[in-house]
Amino acid sequence: MSDDDRIWQRYYKELSELELPTEESELADFKAYSVARARYKKALLAKKAAVKGEASAKTRVAKSVQHAKALAATAEMAQWKEETTKWERTLPNGYLRYVIREANKWVRNKPLNHVVFKELIAAGNLGLLTAIRKFRWKTGNRFLTYASWWVRVFMQETLQREGTVHVPSHVAKARRRVKALEEQQIAQGMLARSSI
Repeated sequence: MSDDDRIWQRYYKELSELELPTEESELADFKAYSVARARYKKALLAKKAAVKGEASAKTRVAKSVQHAKALAATAEMAQWKEETTKWERTLPNGYLRYVIREANKWVRNKPLNHVVFKELIAAGNLGLLTAIRKFRWKTGNRFLTYASWWVRVFMQETLQREGTVHVPSHVAKARRRVKALEEQQIAQGMLARSSI
């Protein structure tokens, strides 16, 4: 067994021990994350304003006041950046099993090899991270409802990149629809099977 297989086995084992968050804990986590993100953005804007004020200050006293504001804003920004990063690391943990379940659906429907399955999981994890950054808990939706779309989009893009030429997703969907219609007409005897 290769090191890569051992790593994946450990990954699956650790995921099997995780449970999906409850609605209440999910709501509390995303509230805390959104507060941390908002405060980080506010501190970032305060730092930019203080640096801009420091550059435009005329006297030495005014410059030192603006410099002190910039230092305070930098410290606050670092604190909230750390808090935001902590939430971005911990929030996905409860949903990683969902990503594997979605990847299994793709594998069940199409004959894919083991490497593609791992790539699907990696793409799904990226979709999950994107969903975390874009999710707004105030809408009243559960996170998994929102994240499922992002996970599927990232997995679909990964499967489409599998070939040598990238085909846009809308073109690939149109091709699948045309192929399905052709197969339906062939089955009904309305169209002869072509050798092309």
